[in-house]
Amino acid sequence: MKNVWTRFAALMTAMVCCVVFAGQGEYAVLAETFGGIDLVRQLRAWAADEVTIVASGECGAEGDNLTWTLDSEGLLTISGEGEMKKSFGAPWSDYREDIMNVEIESGATSIGLDAFWKCSGLTSITIPDSVTSIGSNAFRDCSALTSITLPDSVVSIESDAFNHCEGLTSITLPDSVASIGDSA
Repeated sequence: MKNVWTRFAALMTAMVCCVVFAGQGEYAVLAETFGGIDLVRQLRAWAADEVTIVASGECGAEGDNLTWTLDSEGLLTISGEGEMKKSFGAPWSDYREDIMNVEIESGATSIGLDAFWKCSGLTSITIPDSVTSIGSNAFRDCSALTSITLPDSVVSIESDAFNHCEGLTSITLPDSVASIGDSA
């Protein structure tokens, strides 16, 4: 629902800009960007109810070994091979409230520190068999997440990985998990 209100606010802002600037002959405002997205293209996509890329970037420990995209329906997709960045705050943290689903594609080997911390709208995540570790605070405060199944490849879960996930009622831990950190 939040995504609908975000779209509505952007549309109303654009309409006001069009009315204000159209009267002054300043049509160039429509080509300006809003949050890194071409406003006119985004408005057309919303009107046609198309899924568009809202943001993207790199998230790998080695730079471009992993990349991410967030679409207009709240799907965050992580692609590539190797470890995720191990630093405070994920590169998509500015979009935390917009993330509803996460799909980590095969090839990623870890879920980094604070990766999905405070993604309060996150309801589902797909974790491939290539992931072996889950970092500290990876899912902390993901209040809408109700269940998660970890693949047999996971061997370690660091501290506070699922701390304050108040909606989490089911977690499937494989026999392969050898270490679980405090308050995980």
